[in-house]
Amino acid sequence: MAAEEEEQDDPMAVLKGMVDMMTGEAMVRPTISPYGHVMEYDSWCRILRDAKTKNRCPFTNGKITRRQLVKLDADNIEEHRERIVNITADQMGCLES
Repeated sequence: MAAEEEEQDDPMAVLKGMVDMMTGEAMVRPTISPYGHVMEYDSWCRILRDAKTKNRCPFTNGKITRRQLVKLDADNIEEHRERIVNITADQMGCLES
C-alpha cells in the first residue's frame, strides 16, 4: 500500500499538520478537553498548573482538570471527532466517512 493510501486510511490523519495553538508547533500528543478543544498534552498541563489559569480552560474559562483530558489516538479518535471544535473546515471534511 502506498504511503498516500495509508494516510487516507489513518483515522488520525485529520490531526496531521494540526498545530498547537499555544506553541505553534505540530502536536505529538493531541489531547481534547471536555469542551472540545484540542491542544498538545504538555500545553494543557502547563496552563492547568499555572497559578493564573489553574484548572481553567483557556477558551471557555470553565473548570477543568488534567484527569478530564483525553489523549487522542487511532483507537479513540472516532469516539471524539464530532466534539472537536478547533479544526478547519478542510480538516473536518477529511473526517467525513
